[in-house]
Amino acid sequence: LIGLGPSQYNFLDDDDPVAEEGKRAEYVKFNLNHSVCIGNPPYMRVDRQTSGGWIAHPPDGGHSLFDDIHEPARQHTNFSHQASLFNLYVYFWRWSIWKIFEQTSSGPGVVGFVTASSWLNGPGFLGLRQLVRELADDIYVVDLGGDNFGARADENIFPIQTPVAIVFLVRRSLTDRGTPARVRYIQVVGTREEKLDRLNQFDFAGASWLAAPDGWHTPLTPVAGGESWREHPALGDLLPWQQPGCKFGRTWPIAPDPAILEKRWRRFVATESPVDRARCFVTPSAGRNINTLVFGFTRLVDLRVGAQHQPIVRYGYRSFDRQWAFNDPRLAKTESPSLWASLSNKQIFVVSDLTRPLGLGPALVACLHVPDLDFHHGRGGKDVIPLYRDSDLTPNADPYLLETITKAHRAIDRLAPEVTVERLFAYIYGSLAGADYTKRFSEELTTPGPRVPLSRDPQLFGAMADHGECLLWLQTYGERFQTSRRGSQVVDAVIKWVPEPSRIPVDTHDYRYDATVRRLIVADGILEGISPEVWEFEVSGMPVIKKWLGYRTARGTGRAISSTSPLDQIRPTDWIPEWSIELRELVHVLTATLYLEVKGKGLLEEVLAGELIRAADLPSPPAILRQPPSTNHKSTEHLGF
Repeated sequence: LIGLGPSQYNFLDDDDPVAEEGKRAEYVKFNLNHSVCIGNPPYMRVDRQTSGGWIAHPPDGGHSLFDDIHEPARQHTNFSHQASLFNLYVYFWRWSIWKIFEQTSSGPGVVGFVTASSWLNGPGFLGLRQLVRELADDIYVVDLGGDNFGARADENIFPIQTPVAIVFLVRRSLTDRGTPARVRYIQVVGTREEKLDRLNQFDFAGASWLAAPDGWHTPLTPVAGGESWREHPALGDLLPWQQPGCKFGRTWPIAPDPAILEKRWRRFVATESPVDRARCFVTPSAGRNINTLVFGFTRLVDLRVGAQHQPIVRYGYRSFDRQWAFNDPRLAKTESPSLWASLSNKQIFVVSDLTRPLGLGPALVACLHVPDLDFHHGRGGKDVIPLYRDSDLTPNADPYLLETITKAHRAIDRLAPEVTVERLFAYIYGSLAGADYTKRFSEELTTPGPRVPLSRDPQLFGAMADHGECLLWLQTYGERFQTSRRGSQVVDAVIKWVPEPSRIPVDTHDYRYDATVRRLIVADGILEGISPEVWEFEVSGMPVIKKWLGYRTARGTGRAISSTSPLDQIRPTDWIPEWSIELRELVHVLTATLYLEVKGKGLLEEVLAGELIRAADLPSPPAILRQPPSTNHKSTEHLGF
C-alpha cells in the first residue's frame, strides 16, 4: 500500500519463511520513515459527557481533537444524527488519525481498522469523512455488510448485528489538506463463509474497485442512481426537523390494551421493596433506573404502595399499529419530549429510515401518536418527521423553501396557489407512500436517504398533494384531512367477521390465512374479504398484519417472551371487542392503500416525465430548523415534561 516494491526486499531468503519475514520487518523498521496503526476497536455507544478522555476533553478545556469531527456535524446535520458519533470506535479513529497523520506531517503512513460501517455514509459522520479526505492520499474501503436489523438483511462475518467494513487510510509522503483523498470502494457479498473466503484470497492490485463521489462530506461509498437521482431534493432538506422516536428500553410500559397496563402498574407498586421494583423495571446497563431523579416526578423507588400512574395514552408502536403506553418519562430510556410537546389535534408524524437502505412497501408511514423508535419496520426506522414543530402549528419547513416552490409554480401559472407546509407534506406522502416509490427506486435507495421528485408543474403538484391528503386521511383512520366526502369512518362493509373471535390466539400459530377463500382465521374467528396482497403487505420487510396479530396473542412476541420482569408476564387473556374493530379498520386501510397505489404510480410517472425542481434550485434549510424546538413550552404542562 505504501510503495514497498519487490526490488526493495530482493535480498530475502526463500528457504526460511520466518527469517524472510524478520528481515523484511527489520528493513521496514530501520530504513523507512513510516507509521502504521491497525486494529479492530470496540463498537459501543458511550456517554458524551464523560467519554473520550483527552481526545474529547483536553486538560486545558480548549479545542479538542473530537471537535474536528463534531463541529461539522453540529453545523450541517440534525441533532439526532450526532448521537452516533459518541461511540468508542469513533474515538479510536480520531486518535489513530492524529497519531499517524498529524503528529508527524510527512512520510508514509497507514491506518487500517475493522469497525462499524455507519461512518461511511451516515449523516452525522461528515466531519470524520472530511478529516480523512484531508489527511490521506488514498482511502480503500472493503465493505463487508452484515446489517441484520435493516430492511435488507445481510449475513455478518462476526456474531453481531452491526454492519462492518475494513478501511485503510494511506498517506504516501507529505500531507496535502487541500486535495481530497481518492476513495476506492468494493463490496464483499454472500454468506459469512463466502465473505471470509473472498477476504482470504483478496488481491488489492486486482480488485474491481469503484470510485466514491468527490466532495469533502460525501459518503465513502458509491452513490447509487447517478446525477439524475441526486438532483432530487432530499426528504431531510424539505422537512428539516427529524428525530428518533420514543425508546422505552423495556416492553412492559407498552400494550395493545390499556387494561393490561393498569394491571402491570398495580403489580409494580404492590410492594415498596427496591429489589422487587428493580426486577420489575428491567434495569439497563445505561440510562434511567428506579433511582433516577426526573424533574417534576417522584423517584420510582420512592413511590408508595398503590401510587397512581401517569396517564395511559395512544402510542405508535409499529407501522399501522396503534397501541397504548404510559406517558411517563421515568419509564423511558429516551422519551423524545419534543415529540410529545408537539402533539395537537392537527399534528401528523411520518416515519422512515433516513440512514439505511429501505425495503419494499411505503417509504413513509403516518402516525398521529408519538411513534416508537422501531415504528417503521420493527428493526429500526427511527426517523420521525413531524408536520409541525410544536402544538402552535409552526411549520416544519423553511418558509423560504415554500416561497421558492411557489415562485417556481407561478412562473408557469401566475394564479398557482401558495405552497403551504400542509400541501408539501401531502405531496411528499403521496409520492413516497402512495406509489411504487421503493420498487421504482430500489437501486437508488441502496444509498440511504429518500429523495423527492418535486414537480415544477403546479397542476401536477396539486394532483399529487390531493392524492397524499387522501392517503393521509385513510392511514390516520379518518382523523386528519377530513372533507365533505371523507368522514371519520374508514371501514368497508365487505370486510366482516363471521364470527368474531371468542378467545385470544394462544400464539402466532393460532392464526392463519386461507388464500383460496380470502379468509383470515384468528383463533376461532373468521375475517372475510382479505386479498393475498393485503395479507402480504409489508413495510421494509415487516409483514404488517402478522406483526399486528403477534402482539395480540396470549404468549406475545419479541423481547417480551424472554423478559424476566414479572410485569411482562402479565399478558392479555381474552380477545377484546376493540381489537375486532381495529383489525377490520387495518385490513380496509391496507386494501384501500393498494387500490390508491395505482393512481399514485401514474402520477409519479407524470412527475418524472415532466419538468422538476432540482435540489440546487432550493435554499438549504438553516441549521436552527434542524434542531428540535424547546420543550420549555406551555403545551408540555399537561404532559409532565
